[in-house]
Amino acid sequence: MDNESRSIELNTCYGCMRRLPEGEHICPSCGYDNSRLQNPENALPEGTILNGKYLIGKVLGNGGFGITYLGYEVNLEIPVAIKEYFPLGFCSRSSQSYNVMTAASAGNSPAFSKGCDAFLDEARTLARFNSPYIVHVREFFKEHGTAYIVMDYVNGKTLQAEFKACGGRLETGRVLALMKPLISQLDRLHGQNIIHRDIKPANLMLVHDENGEHLVLLDFGAARNCVSNETKTLTGMVSAGYSPLEQYSHRSRQGPYTDVYALCATIYRAITGAAPPDATERSADEIPIPPFSAYGLNDPQIEKALLHGLALKREDRTQSMKQLSDELYEEQKPEPDPRKKREQDFFRACELQRTAVTEADYRKAIGEFKKLTSVFPEAADRIRECEAAVTRLKKEQISEPVNEKTQGKTQEERPARNDNLVKPPVKPSKTLKFAVILAAVILVFAGAYFGFLRDRIGGEDKSDTSKSAAMSESSAAVSAVASYSVGDTVTFGQYEQDNNLSNGKEEIEWIVLDVQDNKALLISKYGLDAKAYHSKNEAITWEKCTLRNWLNSTFLESAFSVDEQKAIMTTVVDNSKKQGNSKWNTDGGNDTKDKIFLLSFKEANDYFKDNDARECKATEYAIGQGAYVYDGEGQTNGYGVWWLRSPGERQLSAADVDSYGYLGYYSRNVGYDGLVVRPAFWLNLESDIF
Repeated sequence: MDNESRSIELNTCYGCMRRLPEGEHICPSCGYDNSRLQNPENALPEGTILNGKYLIGKVLGNGGFGITYLGYEVNLEIPVAIKEYFPLGFCSRSSQSYNVMTAASAGNSPAFSKGCDAFLDEARTLARFNSPYIVHVREFFKEHGTAYIVMDYVNGKTLQAEFKACGGRLETGRVLALMKPLISQLDRLHGQNIIHRDIKPANLMLVHDENGEHLVLLDFGAARNCVSNETKTLTGMVSAGYSPLEQYSHRSRQGPYTDVYALCATIYRAITGAAPPDATERSADEIPIPPFSAYGLNDPQIEKALLHGLALKREDRTQSMKQLSDELYEEQKPEPDPRKKREQDFFRACELQRTAVTEADYRKAIGEFKKLTSVFPEAADRIRECEAAVTRLKKEQISEPVNEKTQGKTQEERPARNDNLVKPPVKPSKTLKFAVILAAVILVFAGAYFGFLRDRIGGEDKSDTSKSAAMSESSAAVSAVASYSVGDTVTFGQYEQDNNLSNGKEEIEWIVLDVQDNKALLISKYGLDAKAYHSKNEAITWEKCTLRNWLNSTFLESAFSVDEQKAIMTTVVDNSKKQGNSKWNTDGGNDTKDKIFLLSFKEANDYFKDNDARECKATEYAIGQGAYVYDGEGQTNGYGVWWLRSPGERQLSAADVDSYGYLGYYSRNVGYDGLVVRPAFWLNLESDIF
């Protein structure tokens, strides 16, 4: 070896790969004595250099088919783990050259070669996986008549050691949290036809890093299967309590279900404190696996999933890691939420009121609201509204008329209301219309006459082309402004809406709420997303809430091009009490400057004609993000509850518009993420994009 490698060898501890003080051979960190070679006789001695850059240290593990060493990468100066293909009983090592010699006289040379190739093939496949839960393969090569795999050195302690540190077993929730990502990664590996075949607590390293506390699976060994299929079976091929029955026979098929058994045995050991009885003992003596109750545990779902994965016969066993995950982490059906049930009853009562035509209809709604006054204070307001309607009907002496437009029709069958969404401006009288038209005609003729005189007096001679250009420019400006009228639906920007990410974003439709001074106020026709008003439940105003930040950053940049963003005006948003919840007059905080904002309670009341006009369907994407939609009968019909920027009855909540278009005086807590978002903004109609 060269001088540099020799220097590193002499100054590096073989026990921990830390640098030794000059002239010292006993490590002050771990106590390893470099002057005494301690590796087993069949292993490479400490100080050996592999592939010109890997220094061999102490043996970390010596199994039935390979030896694992602590190593040191000379160039990068980092510790590594090095696995050597060395199946016991099939080879030996020359003390002179460190070369591995196969037991050719026993006819095992082909088996050794086949296993060596499988060893490298698996390394090649594992090298493509970059996961914090699977040990990472850095390099692989052949040398000394065998093969080597260089892996990251995982700094932690084995799960087996953690059992001892925690009194023999771990808390069930912690075990399941540790195993969940590992199960997912094993499912990926099985998809590449890689079977570990030796999952057990000693091969799982518990580490703490930037990914938090998690497990790393070590010591893959596909080569053992190739060797065991020959005339001789390796010792150390099985781990008592963790290996399934098929691993005790070289003729039995193995597959993902083999790893399922071992992992279930490991989970059982972690939770109960005892490994399951050995598979051969269970088979021969019909020894059952002790139930959880024997250890003072009561987790029937977890116990059932593990016992399925520990079935002796592979055909009776859980067949894949995906199936194990489904059974192990199946969500328990929650008990019915009485509050949710009462909320549904309230929505049904609101629907009765909304569709009421006769006195009997209103009285039925009153009866339903009376059952809910203790839970929903707003029900008392609804009762008064219904009673007022009954009084009105009595005065008008209306008895049982049938409303043909709404009778027996679902919300989906209702006529479209796009032409009636917002409150129309006050219509001028005929006299006023005539006066305006007459004045416009006079102004046009006067302008033309004075223009004629100016051209004559000034001696100007404008060409027809220049006049035409000026007229075209003027017409274009008028057209751009005139194309936006209150109640129109227009498209502007793009956002994911059909929840099919493969076909790109869809154009966003907006309703024009107001047009003034060459600008238009737009609000999204649909609920585009589902977001909490604020990231946590705390007293908050529009100025400080996370939804405002999201709208003016993530949403703005995602939904609009750079030119479109320029056309969106920065607006001074009024958050005073006059814009707030009319029932509670809650303080809305400071005014803000926003490009994108939510309507206030007052604006939602003023801009829309009625409750029907305020109804808002959620997009499929918003529903996929968790939007709560309801039709009054427990089924989703797409109508969502949408946020307003004004506070609710207190600043732990924000006002909203419910799925039937009613303004929500009491509202939801700001941390609730089931409401949809209807962005609004003022658009500059004189922007260059028009």
